[in-house]
Amino acid sequence: MEKLYEKKQLGKTEIAIPPVIFGTSCLGNLYQALSDDMKLDIMRQWFECVDTPVVIDTAGKYGAGLALEVIGDGLRKLGIQPGQIIISNKLGWFRTELKTPEPLFEPGVWKDLRHNAVQKINYKGILECWEQGCELLGGHYKTNIVSVHDPDEYLAQADSKRERNKRFTDIIDAYNALFELK
Repeated sequence: MEKLYEKKQLGKTEIAIPPVIFGTSCLGNLYQALSDDMKLDIMRQWFECVDTPVVIDTAGKYGAGLALEVIGDGLRKLGIQPGQIIISNKLGWFRTELKTPEPLFEPGVWKDLRHNAVQKINYKGILECWEQGCELLGGHYKTNIVSVHDPDEYLAQADSKRERNKRFTDIIDAYNALFELK
């Protein structure tokens, strides 16, 4: 397959990205649980469609961290070197123990999960999500791009003006944590 495109600089960073960034929610069993072989084949196709480094977007919310685990395991199985992939991880959802028949976040959306996830949008929570994301990737691959996932949903959950103000401060603190990670 011929790959015709030009990579572009991402803002003021040294990161050059192709015009296609691959999503990974399906690796976290969004709507259906794909087989391990199919998930590995999806990842293989990334590298057949785009010159390296391939750019992917993921999140701790995707399958309560399952997508991050699948990515780390799959990249190792495919023999992908860290320099061949750029990982964008949206932070703000933290894997927890599953104590109910299905996860409590987005009921009915995620299939066959073994964990739950909770929002942790504040300074400490973002750093905890970062650390957990690195662990779930298996330590060999790193996140190159970070953002805050679902701050609008977090703010919308406020049930009073006081709670909204607190959540707004939490969001500002979450962005301050991103600057620290930078």
